[in-house]
Amino acid sequence: MSKQLLVRFLLIPAACAVLAGSVVAQKEPDVTGAAEAARADLRADKRDIVKSAMNLNGPEGEKFWPVYRDYEHDLEKINDERIALLKDYAEKHNNLTDKDAKRICDKYFDLEDQRADLRRYYFDKFSKATSAVTAAKFFQVEHRLDVLTDLQIASAVPGLYERRETSAEK
Repeated sequence: MSKQLLVRFLLIPAACAVLAGSVVAQKEPDVTGAAEAARADLRADKRDIVKSAMNLNGPEGEKFWPVYRDYEHDLEKINDERIALLKDYAEKHNNLTDKDAKRICDKYFDLEDQRADLRRYYFDKFSKATSAVTAAKFFQVEHRLDVLTDLQIASAVPGLYERRETSAEK
């Protein structure tokens, strides 16, 4: 069952993301829809994937899962801001000004810092609740899931290289 979950969550979205890349350039992207779909896919299977990958025994699992729930709750707040930022970028990408680009990039870097700080904070919490090895194992699984989710979302976000020329740029 765990291999089926991994294949369903890891390979299918990755293949869809690659295939979707050519479609994105042809029409206006639905960044919010893509981001929400990626989050829904992740929420549906993430706990099962983490559970399977971590293979925690009774006492260790009893200590791990409450910390995991708190981590997911705090991470969701940051991810909500990331989706709002992606939507803002997608709405402006064809007419992006230097001021918009700087504001969006500054916010992006801030959110990445927040994610890193959250991981550091929860690495300590997971380490104290279980062990540093278990915490490291969790964040390895978490990183792989993040990469796949980000790839799925990125396939729907227009790149500046896809930007339509404005009359001022012609």
